[in-house]
Amino acid sequence: MSTFIFGLVSLGALALIEKASILNLGGLDKRISIVACLGVYLLASFWEHQVTKIVPSPYLDEVFHIPQAQAYCRGDWLVWDPKLTTPPGLYVLTTLFAKLHLAACNVHILRFFNTVTLLLTLSYACDCRNLIVSGHDQKNAFKSSKDAAKRPKATSIDTLHTALNIALFPPLFFFSGLYYTDILSTCMVLKIYKTFLEGRGGKSRSNFQIYLWGMVSLTMRQTNIFWAAIFIGGMEVVRTLQNPLPSTSVHEREKLQSLQSFVQARWNEALHGMVFDVPLRSASLEDIILTPLTLIPALLVRLPLILRNLLPYLSLLTTFTTLIYINGGVVLGDKENHIATIHLPQVLYIWPFISFFSFPLLLPSLFFLLRTALYLPSTLLKYTKNPTPRPVILTLLSGSALLVVLAVVKFNTIIHPFTLADNRHYIFYVFRYTILRHPLIRYLLAPIYLLCFWLVYNTLAGANAANTTPSSFPSSTPPSNSKPNLSKSSTKPKTQETKAQFHASPTEHKDPSPTSSFLLIYILTTALSLITAPLVEPRYFILPWVFLRLHLPTPDFPNKLVLNSNSSAPTEKQKATRINIYLLMETAHHLLINLVTGYIFLYRGFSWPQEEGKVQRFMW
Repeated sequence: MSTFIFGLVSLGALALIEKASILNLGGLDKRISIVACLGVYLLASFWEHQVTKIVPSPYLDEVFHIPQAQAYCRGDWLVWDPKLTTPPGLYVLTTLFAKLHLAACNVHILRFFNTVTLLLTLSYACDCRNLIVSGHDQKNAFKSSKDAAKRPKATSIDTLHTALNIALFPPLFFFSGLYYTDILSTCMVLKIYKTFLEGRGGKSRSNFQIYLWGMVSLTMRQTNIFWAAIFIGGMEVVRTLQNPLPSTSVHEREKLQSLQSFVQARWNEALHGMVFDVPLRSASLEDIILTPLTLIPALLVRLPLILRNLLPYLSLLTTFTTLIYINGGVVLGDKENHIATIHLPQVLYIWPFISFFSFPLLLPSLFFLLRTALYLPSTLLKYTKNPTPRPVILTLLSGSALLVVLAVVKFNTIIHPFTLADNRHYIFYVFRYTILRHPLIRYLLAPIYLLCFWLVYNTLAGANAANTTPSSFPSSTPPSNSKPNLSKSSTKPKTQETKAQFHASPTEHKDPSPTSSFLLIYILTTALSLITAPLVEPRYFILPWVFLRLHLPTPDFPNKLVLNSNSSAPTEKQKATRINIYLLMETAHHLLINLVTGYIFLYRGFSWPQEEGKVQRFMW
C-alpha cells in the first residue's frame, strides 16, 4: 500500500511540475480526468501485483535487467552484464526512484517503476495530442505568438480518451508489470515531442531541452535516435519552411488553369522558402509528390535558419555517431546476435500490426471500401462511357506497388533464428501459421499489406472524420489546396468560388488533419527505424504506432453520447464533453487484448522438455 501511495504522490507532483494538459480539461469536470488516470493506475498496479505474485522471479529479459539495476542500487556502478544490448538509463533512473522511496531494489519495486512511468507516458501523450489538436503542430507554427495565445489550451474529452487508449495499447501496457525498457523509452521520446510541439524551436533554452531529453532517451534505447532526431528534426524543417514569405497570392492562384502554371506557382513559392504542404484530407498523388520536390529549393533558400533550428537534432546525430564509432557498433553487448542488416519487409509488417490494434478506428474506411466494391460495376460502366486518364494511372500505380511488394517479399524476407527458436513470443506463432506455413502464403499476403496501408492512410487523412466525405488514396477529385482536375473540363472557366476551393492556401486550413509532409517524414522514420533490424518484434513497432495514433483524426459517428446535454443545440462545453463511440470501441478492444494476453501469461504457462518444472510463459 505504501508503494502505491508513493507512486500516486510522485505522479501528482510530476503532473503539477509539468503543467500537464491532463489537468486542464475544458468544459469538463477535472474529476473525469482524475478518474481516468486513476483507473489506468489501478489497472497497471493490479497487473504488476498479479505478475509479481505469480511470477516473483525475473522472467526472460528481466534476468539481465533486474540484476543490473540491483547492482546499481548497491552502489556497484562499475558492474556491467556483457549480454545487455541497451545503455543503462533505465537502471539509473530506477535506482533514483528506489532511493526516494527508501526501499530495496527488489523485483516488485523495479517492476512498479514501469507502472508509474506508464502514467507519466499517459500525461505526455495527452499533452502532445492536445498541442496537435489545438494547432501547435508544424502546420500552424507560422502564426504569431499573439495568435498562439488565443488558441484553446483546454483539453477535450477526445484528447483525454486518445491518451488513455495509448496508455492501454497492449504491447505497451503489458510491460507495466515487467521490468523492460519499452515504457520509459516511449515516455522520454514523447517528452521530446512535447517540447517540439510547444513551438519553442530555435530558442537556446528549447534547443538545450531537446538535446538533453534526446540524450536521456538514447540511454534507454539506441533506436530512439530515429524519432528524436530524424522524425522531430524533419518536422522542425517543415515548420520552419511554413513561415510566411512572399508567395503567389490567392487571386493569382484563382487564375491558374493548367498543371504547368500550378507547378510553376508552387516552384515560385519554394524559391521564396515555402514548402508545398497540404492536408492529407485534400491531397492528391501529385500534391504528395510536389511536397519533397519543393522542399529542396525551399531548404536551400532558408539554409542558415534551418541549420540554426536543427542544431539540437544535428548535435544528437553527431553525439550518437561518435558513440557508435567508439563502441564499435550500435548495441553494447551480444553483438554477434544483433548485426544490423537490410530487412525491407519490416515496412510491410507494420501496416497489419497497426490495423490490428487500431481496427475500431479503421472501420469507417473499411465500410467505405466495401461500399466502393459494391458499386464498382456501375463505376466501371460510367468510365467506359466517359474515359479519363486518372483511373488508368491509379491502376498502373497499384499494380506497380504490388510488384514491388512481391519483389521485396521474394528477395528480402529474413527469418531470424531467434524468431523460430523461442515459442514464448506471439510472433513465433504468427510466422509459423502464415509465412512458414506454405511457400505461397508469403506472396498471398502482399495484397493484404497494401490493403492495410490503404486503410491506415485513409483514416490518417481524416477521410471519414466529421464534416467530410470518404476519399480514396490518392484523391480522384480535385481537392482543396491541390491542382485542378486534368480532364478537359478543367480548362473551362470556373466560378470564383470553385477556383478559390481548388487553389486556397494550405496555411488557411484550421483542421488538424495531418499533412503530406507528416506522412512522408513518418514513413521515412519508420522505415529507418525498422529495416536495420533482422528480428521482428512487436516492441519495435510501439513508437511508430504511438506517433501515428497521436496524429490520427478521430472518426465521427452520428450517434454520440454527450455529457450534460440539457439543450437541443450543443454548446461549446457540450462539444468538449462528447464521447466518441469509436474511441470507446478502441478502449474495449485494447482492454480485451490486455485481458486475454494477461490471463495467458499468468495462467497458461507450459514447460520445455529440457527444463522440466520451469514454467515458460507467452508474451509479446
